[in-house]
Amino acid sequence: MIFKPGDLIRIREDCILGPFKGMLGLVMANVGKDRTQKESGTYYKIELINSDKEIVNKLNHESIFLDIELDLVSRGES
Repeated sequence: MIFKPGDLIRIREDCILGPFKGMLGLVMANVGKDRTQKESGTYYKIELINSDKEIVNKLNHESIFLDIELDLVSRGES
């Protein structure tokens, strides 16, 4: 799936990075392709949204995810 800035996403439960599982976030930018991935391979910068601001502040510095780790919740306005 192709995401656009402003899209609301949820980090998939099968994400390898446990603390991020199920978190909501906003797509901030497409940061490029991973040529090693056959079926997907686009990375996105995600701004995490969570009621626990302390956790979000600690995790946001590593908030780049592969498209297959994300589920679309809602499209942002264009």
